Amino acid sequence: MAHRPSAGTVDMRKRALLQSAATNEDRLENGQSGTHDTSLNISTMPQSTLVAAANKLLQDTKSQIEQSGNLKTSIKEKVLYGITGMYEIILRMSESRQTLQLQLEKSKLSVKEELLRKEKEYAEKLEGLLETSNGANAKGTVRDILKELASVRQILTQDAAGKK
Repeated sequence: MAHRPSAGTVDMRKRALLQSAATNEDRLENGQSGTHDTSLNISTMPQSTLVAAANKLLQDTKSQIEQSGNLKTSIKEKVLYGITGMYEIILRMSESRQTLQLQLEKSKLSVKEELLRKEKEYAEKLEGLLETSNGANAKGTVRDILKELASVRQILTQDAAGKK
């Protein structure tokens, strides 16, 4: 017959585990490392390496959970399912981010093309207006010259008629 621990022993173990977990949590909050790898400082990593870092964390955590002998199989499965799910979420978010970046670049290009098209259209309109205004000025100038010429002729005609 297997030895079964008493209720008091189980309670003591639970308290010890909870206290150990709280101590480890306090150490992590204060920047101290226990048995955890803190070489991955995610806050300073470039965006392009975050998926690889998440994969490394997933693989490390999987191997640690599989090696731990003091956890129930159902707990191990739930934890593995949870971290695998989080990794899949990270992958989908990364893909979504890349898609958004591509759409942004396409949008920037189309805006640039639209601006260039409008600038060309505006330049053509300005050239047309300039030609029209130059033509109007030239026509006005020719009319003025013709009027002056007509008045000079009239004066000359009158002078010539008066001298006769």
